[in-house]
Amino acid sequence: MRARRRLSLALVGALVGAGALVVVATPSGAATFTVSNTTDSATAGSNSLRDVIQNQATAAGGDEVDLVPGATYTLNVCPPTPGGGELAHGSTPLILSTPSGAPATIQQPCASQRVLNQGTGSLTLHNVIVTGGNAIGAGGGVAGAGAVTIDSSTITGNGATTFG
Repeated sequence: MRARRRLSLALVGALVGAGALVVVATPSGAATFTVSNTTDSATAGSNSLRDVIQNQATAAGGDEVDLVPGATYTLNVCPPTPGGGELAHGSTPLILSTPSGAPATIQQPCASQRVLNQGTGSLTLHNVIVTGGNAIGAGGGVAGAGAVTIDSSTITGNGATTFG
């Protein structure tokens, strides 16, 4: 079992290095997505962070989205582009993580947009920096109707007109 895990991790590392999206299914139906494409795109199938969070990470049991250590994901697809602005995720649980190394940064340069809007599903941020959000309403960096867990992460440089 340990040798199989090392082989899987080596294969994932090789694919991530090649700029591929790696999806690992788990028995509960949840999946782990590794996003190495730091270019923002609202196009389904682009395997950008936006595409994975908004279109692919939708398993009822929850999904994990793993980011590249030290990478910056700049959300530069802004309104009025359809699907642009904040990263919007629905009612399923979501784990957004940099599994090892330096935290990845998710940066919002679009005017009057928060970084992440999590619906009623739970959200866990692990080893991630969230910055640049500026929302009209609540939650400049992160807004969520469900439980939000912040683990070894930093939410900084965000603003909101209510409940920052």
